[in-house]
Amino acid sequence: MKIAYSSQMRELDRITIEETGIPEVVLMENAGKEVVSIMTDYLPELILKTTVILCGPGNNGGDGFVIARHLFNQGCDCTVFLIGTCEQLKGAAKINADIARKIGVCITEVISAEKLPVVINAVRDADVIVDALFGTGLHRQLTGLFAQLIQYVNDSDAYVVSVDLPSGMCADFCTPIGPTIRADLTITFGLPKPSLLLYPAAELAGQVVVADISIPQSNVERLEISGEILTPYHFPALFTSRAPNVHKGQFGHLLILAGSPGKTGAAILAATAAARSGAGLVTLAVPESLNPIIETVLTEVMSLPLPGSSSWFSPDHVGPVIDALSGKSALLIGPGIGIRDETSTFLRMVMQEIDIPIVLDADALNIMSMSPGPWFRKAVPRILTPHPGEFRRLTDIDRNALERDPVDPVCDYANSTSSIVVYKSARSVIAFPDGSHYVNITGNPGLASGGSGDVLAGMIAGLTAKGFDPQQAALAGVFWHGLTGDVTAFFEGEEEMLAGDMFDHMGIARRIIIENPDIFNGVHTPYLNLDSLLNPHL
Repeated sequence: MKIAYSSQMRELDRITIEETGIPEVVLMENAGKEVVSIMTDYLPELILKTTVILCGPGNNGGDGFVIARHLFNQGCDCTVFLIGTCEQLKGAAKINADIARKIGVCITEVISAEKLPVVINAVRDADVIVDALFGTGLHRQLTGLFAQLIQYVNDSDAYVVSVDLPSGMCADFCTPIGPTIRADLTITFGLPKPSLLLYPAAELAGQVVVADISIPQSNVERLEISGEILTPYHFPALFTSRAPNVHKGQFGHLLILAGSPGKTGAAILAATAAARSGAGLVTLAVPESLNPIIETVLTEVMSLPLPGSSSWFSPDHVGPVIDALSGKSALLIGPGIGIRDETSTFLRMVMQEIDIPIVLDADALNIMSMSPGPWFRKAVPRILTPHPGEFRRLTDIDRNALERDPVDPVCDYANSTSSIVVYKSARSVIAFPDGSHYVNITGNPGLASGGSGDVLAGMIAGLTAKGFDPQQAALAGVFWHGLTGDVTAFFEGEEEMLAGDMFDHMGIARRIIIENPDIFNGVHTPYLNLDSLLNPHL
């Protein structure tokens, strides 16, 4: 499922109308009918409910007139308000307004604050409100009548359905640009838009459903859109099962450099996650003084005590680490190593010698942000897993700019550093050096706790060591990690779950991915039916 910016949707509409020859009025008809069909799925007793349809003066309003006509024909009690005048309408919107009026739909024009009390009373009494005020073309803050109306809608107890986008939302920005409808359900057309997927704007969209309005897939492919919703079909290697005659040496050997005084938990979580992800062998290297803790807790992971007097990674450890790299298939550096000067020197010396795929997480990224490059002497696959704070330190980007649009800066950084970047957030963005990027829709707020990122780093590194292509490892690790969090929250609760609880649920999550990949196809965000899939495991 591709993700389209507003300019891409305009071009897609243009190609479909002008070159493919599907008239705009047909696309509008398809859009309106799809909205009614999806509304009926979510609101089975829709015909018995009082519905208010708010239409704007553009094509989004035209969709609203189609919706009104179909609901009217089904006998639904629906009231239509046009914020503007029928004389302002053009093209397909005017055609559909005229048709609606001819069959008996009453369209009340609202052109001044004097008419607003009528709308307010209708909104207050409505069971369902259809928001068809503005769609993907909006790039300005709404004021006046529109802003007032949005406030009244948001204050109502009605179930709110937004058409294409919640009105007031800019399709391209992930932060609201002004007063915005808070929808329970958003039915968007053709392709999802960034603001519907990425927080904080996505919170205003509620459940998002992508409606097929007959835009040819060949037209979508012509645009060469680089963004997609991440689905299981992007990492087919996770679907494969082991042959009966295999041995551990066939699934790679991961070396992990993690931990420091007070942060051995990060090392333990990352190492356990790597082993659970299917790596044949995992070795966790730590300063010698920390080794007793590691050996007490970990049984399936080998430990490598690095000799020396320091309890932090230091230049004294470089030689043993370089020796330990022999025969390893991947390296993970960063969870809990701290940012001391001696550790920074150690990190730079080690990274100059690496010639295997590497995952860089947490304090490794913080150290890199504190000292200029180049950090690598050899061209090796690199996966960086920053959260927003770490990414800002790496790039010096302004917080507001990053929140407004994380995709472009993350893609730019992936390109400029020739790295795979996993930008960890409520909806993580995974970017490749060629500009392609993916938005992950698995996961929940329960993952916002200490150790969750260490588990993710370990999963990605474990898959990489196992032999996954690094890009596949990043995609599979992020998706699997998020879904494991969802399964864990189901059993433990979002508030109660700990990062370590995830290890008991990774297998269930993987089986769900393998057995039911189509429920994650991006049509529904968040996805549906997870509870029913998990009930047999209770």
